[in-house]
Parts: sequence; structure tokens; C-alpha cells
Amino acid sequence: MQAAPSEVRITSQLTHTANNTVVWSRTDRAQVNDASGILDVQAQVAGDVTGQLGQPHGVIQERLREDLSASRAVSMEDYLCVLDAYDYSRTKTRERHANVRDCLELVTQHSPNYSPAWAKLSWVYGDEERYGFNRRTDRPAPFVRAKAAAESAVAANSNSAMAHQYLAIAQFSLGEDEDFRQSIEMALRLNPNNAEILADAAQMLTLLDGSERARELAQKRRSR
Repeated sequence: MQAAPSEVRITSQLTHTANNTVVWSRTDRAQVNDASGILDVQAQVAGDVTGQLGQPHGVIQERLREDLSASRAVSMEDYLCVLDAYDYSRTKTRERHANVRDCLELVTQHSPNYSPAWAKLSWVYGDEERYGFNRRTDRPAPFVRAKAAAESAVAANSNSAMAHQYLAIAQFSLGEDEDFRQSIEMALRLNPNNAEILADAAQMLTLLDGSERARELAQKRRSR
């Protein structure tokens, strides 16, 4: 909560504690004349927020429904493939790249709503350009495919910070500056304390224009 002489601003957030993702957020402003007025505003906002989040078709119930629907469609084999993709990101080799790419392509074919698989496939496609790993010359350029895969990740789960993060990276690499800004800000909105997203955002914004926003994010990253 922030207060000025005649105005109070209250920001409410619902955070998924497992991954520190912001699921829902809202800001309320009200004119106040004294301390009792602040307490009245707090009580009103608390009631409104509780009703909005807890009702049968509210934010919490909708998020649970989305998470359950996505997980039911995923086989153990699909899940293990995505785990391998995370492991590949820590230890990259040309051979592992080819294996993970093939695996993720199969997963996205038979589980097209599995957002993490699309997101990791976007990153793996980008590594064809970043590291020269197993580049395919008979298909569109790596970052074109990376962008398409990330767009599929966002379409499968618009609440995935990782999907928006990887979409932003592909857009930045393709010189789509305004789209990049929108995507990276969405990733930051969904998961504002993720060190990897903060680092990527700060680096790309620094390369783009060296803005104050880039310095702000770099400082926040260092404080994690």
C-alpha cells in the first residue's frame, strides 16, 4: 500500500508459491481524508478481492482448472522429454541437442497443448543459430521456427511466463523490437522475480536502447 496526503493506492497480488508466478494482480486508488478513511478503504478492497478470487468461477478456480486440464493430457514420456530439455540447457552438446529437438517435436505433435514442450522447443531451435547445432537448411531460419514454437506455447498457456520469455527472445533476434517489448514485459508481469527472466530482459533491453528500464531490471537481478 502507498499513501499520499489525500490518496491511497493498494496493490493486491495472488502469487503461485511453487514458482513465484503472479497469477492475478489489481490496483485500487481512493481519496481519503484521515487514517480512518484508509482503514475503510482497506476493508472494502479486502472484501472485493476475496469475492473476486474465491467465487466459484473466480481466478483461483479458473487457474486450477487450467492447470489440471493441461496436466491430464501429458504422458510420463512427454514429461520426461521436457525434463531432458531442461537438463540439456545445463549441459549443451551437439548430440544432445539433436536428441532433445527430435523428442520435443514428437511431443508437440501428439500433445499440442503442452505449453512447456513448445517453449523448450523454441529455445532448442534458437540454439541452431546460437551454437550452430544441427542447423536444418531445408526449413525456415532457426529463429523463425523458434518464434512459431513460442507462439504455440503462449497459445497453449497464456499464463506461462516462460512462453512469453522465449517468444520475446525470438522476436528480439528477428528485430521485432516492439513485439519483443510487449512479450518481455508480459513475462515480467507474470513472474517478476524470476532471475533468468530478469537477466534476459536486462541484457536485451541494454542491447536495444540502454534504457533506464534495462538498468532497473539489472539492479533487481543482482539483488536476487
